[in-house]
Amino acid sequence: DAAAASAEPFDVVLADGVLLGALVGAEARGIPSVALVGTVYLAPSRVRPPAGRIPPARGPLGRLRDRVGCRLTGLLWGPGLRGLNAARAAHGLDPLRRLWDQWDRADRVLMLTASAFDDPPPDAPNVRYVGPVLDDIASDGALALPPGDDPFVLVGLSSSYMDQAALLTRIATALATLPVRAVITTGPAIDPEAIPAAPHVAVVRSASHTELMARADLVVTHAGHGTLIKAIAAGVPVL
Repeated sequence: DAAAASAEPFDVVLADGVLLGALVGAEARGIPSVALVGTVYLAPSRVRPPAGRIPPARGPLGRLRDRVGCRLTGLLWGPGLRGLNAARAAHGLDPLRRLWDQWDRADRVLMLTASAFDDPPPDAPNVRYVGPVLDDIASDGALALPPGDDPFVLVGLSSSYMDQAALLTRIATALATLPVRAVITTGPAIDPEAIPAAPHVAVVRSASHTELMARADLVVTHAGHGTLIKAIAAGVPVL
């Protein structure tokens, strides 16, 4: 990335927020940089709990909990921090105390989500909320729903591999016993042939979630940001 930045007269570097090397290259060359974050704000922040499943701090004990939690979270990123600082040193940059301090060095961190979905927002001054990306991933074309008038259920777990075949199988088996129509999208990580289908339960690798959610009565998801926020935008109940 640094070599490319030196070879071309770029005015700005726009990088996925987890590609910290691209941000390092931009910083080393003095080129303005923008980090794109396609989910909620991942970095620890003094105004947010260290984990998303616990409520905001209340009182001295709550603030102590958050300080300890943030310190432990930082330790988990220790190996990544060492690699990041080695890359920074190779480009003549000072070391960072925390891995995600690299985001603080970017001119902007653009959050591809709704600010209400990421509450409370972080206290980083370079963060801007620009709204979610609701585009679909490439699919195999239009999909005919299973026939009938029964309620329609859309199932979508992660598009990356999370050892989710067993869970998809249990969901498919359960749906086959219910008076519903269903479409299960496996994503590229799971072979659709490995998941049991039924006359009223279609199993496909990909389909337009935007089109299906407009007709769905329920969305079942592992709460990945993309599927969940599309369902929220479509006003569909979510399990």
